[in-house]
Amino acid sequence: MTTPFESGGANQSGAQQGGTATGLKQDMKDQVTETKNRIADQARNTVQQAREKAASTVNQQKGQLAGSVTSVAGAVRGATDQLRGEGHDRIAGYTEALAEQADRVARYLRDTDLNRVRDDVEDLARRQPALVIGGALLLGVLAARFLKSSERRGQENLPAVRNQWDDYYPDEYATGGFDATAY
Repeated sequence: MTTPFESGGANQSGAQQGGTATGLKQDMKDQVTETKNRIADQARNTVQQAREKAASTVNQQKGQLAGSVTSVAGAVRGATDQLRGEGHDRIAGYTEALAEQADRVARYLRDTDLNRVRDDVEDLARRQPALVIGGALLLGVLAARFLKSSERRGQENLPAVRNQWDDYYPDEYATGGFDATAY
């Protein structure tokens, strides 16, 4: 058995240690690279899954919108029939054209790919920006009316909540006027 202190042992031991250190260093680099690649793959997979989920949700909402537009077209057709029955043929012609256009929009939404819809909207915005701005304004007004009507419905239920409060708690609590010196 030789020791590192015997002749030539120190040099061999140092060379072995240097080789081992270089090997460890390379192993660590390989592990870091492998871990980095694994994390990058997981991130790509997560992003892809998020995109697929978003596209699925948007397509589902696009289908619901197409159904709503079809319902509006049906309602407009009902109004068209009523107008014709009352002798308002000219106005009925306009409403019939509106119903046909709504049906075309619904078919377009139902049958067209989402990327194509986006491209078509961008093209329309470039060609007729006033129309797109007007449509956005109209959507904003409709959203505001919807939110306002939702708020009113919530306030209609508020008196019932107040009556329940009065039933369960004495007047002192309801008005905040109880006497703290009575205790």
